[in-house]
Amino acid sequence: MKHTALILAHRYPRQLNRLVQRLQQLHITPLVHVDAKQRAMTAALEHPYISCYKVNWGGYSTVAAFELLLKNAVAQRADYYSLISGQCYPLMSRHSMEATLSSGLNYLEYYALPFANWSGHGGLDRYAYLHFPDLPYPRLRDYLRQAQIRLGYRRQWPTGIQPYGGSDWFTITHTAAEYLLLQMPKWKRFFRYTLLPSEAMVHTILLNSPLAHTVANNNLRMIEWHRGPEHPRTWRHEDLPLLLQSGKCFGRKFEAVQDMSLLDAIDKAVDKAA
Repeated sequence: MKHTALILAHRYPRQLNRLVQRLQQLHITPLVHVDAKQRAMTAALEHPYISCYKVNWGGYSTVAAFELLLKNAVAQRADYYSLISGQCYPLMSRHSMEATLSSGLNYLEYYALPFANWSGHGGLDRYAYLHFPDLPYPRLRDYLRQAQIRLGYRRQWPTGIQPYGGSDWFTITHTAAEYLLLQMPKWKRFFRYTLLPSEAMVHTILLNSPLAHTVANNNLRMIEWHRGPEHPRTWRHEDLPLLLQSGKCFGRKFEAVQDMSLLDAIDKAVDKAA
């Protein structure tokens, strides 16, 4: 099985080097996009990378960086493509991961919108108003949103489309990747000025497509949002058994800036069990 990891990174070059090295050991091809605002970190990188977009939280720039990586990956063709961050890390051996992915399904965590756990009318406000998170002026961004509310402006979803949202991180097949690359330009106008399009665009496209029946509501990521103290939780040594028993392909998130010992422990346990 050929597996490509699409990595969105913006800090911790030493940890990113470690991630890339481990992926290569697992026979997973890494493709890296480094936030163009953080190009200073690239001097410490030991592997090839792309750095085209200034990636802003909540902006379409995240989608653009993903789309660029996906185009490059599809040109080289793989069976699966996994979108991960530079602070993710594999939790399985090569053979365990391939066995998990042998189903041929697409793995995506999703919710039909409105979703009760999301603020702003169940997340719909993210897409009903025009948002400009890629603008570098917070006051202007807030003014433009408040002006829409005062004027009663509210966009509707395209007729016949059920909106979906979910996690940024997912694992998809080559067929799904090709379909996304065909459809994303058609959806760019709708999602270009929304908030967190990376948490809805891929989900909405795939789940309103002929491929919907191939989507498993499981992104194969071990992410803990509720336990804290960070949200999501930064994994610690005490979490090692939980990570290893999760049955997930990747964990997020890790901050091994100074101490790589947790990653060492994961590798040792995974390799021993392989």
